[in-house]
Order: sequence, then C-alpha cells, then structure tokens
Amino acid sequence: MIIYSITFAIEDSIEKEWLEYMKEQYIQEVMEIGLFNDYRFSKTHPVSDVDTAFNIQFRCESLTHLELFEKQHAPSIDEKLVEKYKGKFGTFRMVMEEIIS
Repeated sequence: MIIYSITFAIEDSIEKEWLEYMKEQYIQEVMEIGLFNDYRFSKTHPVSDVDTAFNIQFRCESLTHLELFEKQHAPSIDEKLVEKYKGKFGTFRMVMEEIIS
C-alpha cells in the first residue's frame, strides 16, 4: 500500500473555515476520483514554531495510481486550495510504502 501524506501548517485565524473546507470539499474531491482506497485526517501536536498543523494520509494500491493522481488531478485541486488560502498555509508532502498493515 502506498501512503501519500500531506502535512498542512495553517494560520490559527483560518482553522475553523479551513477544517470545513478540508472535510467538505478537498478530501471529498480527492476521494471521488477513485484512485485512493481510504484516508486518515489528523491534527498534529505543536512542534517547533508551528502551532496549528494537520496531516492527511491518502492510501492507494500503487505508485502508478499516485502518479496518475499527481499528473491529472492534483494541480487543479491544489490550485483551488491556494486560491482560497494563499499565504495562510504551507505544506510538506511525503510518499511512503506500507510494510506491515
């Protein structure tokens, strides 16, 4: 299983609105594409200088599925997010392969 992990550091001022957007639009739009099997959405505990951060882990069957998502779907989904919250968040992305499930 491939895990596509995105950590978002956001400004405290947008937390409530951002959470709604993530739950009701961003995650749903990604899942409706049909390339990911499931996801996990978590709030992180504060570390370093980041007070408010969240992590989404989307799980798919193969790197091929992830590459298809990144090439054909991610740019338009990310563009909407940037347009809505430009300058109020940052991201860190990581791809992992699950060893034991």
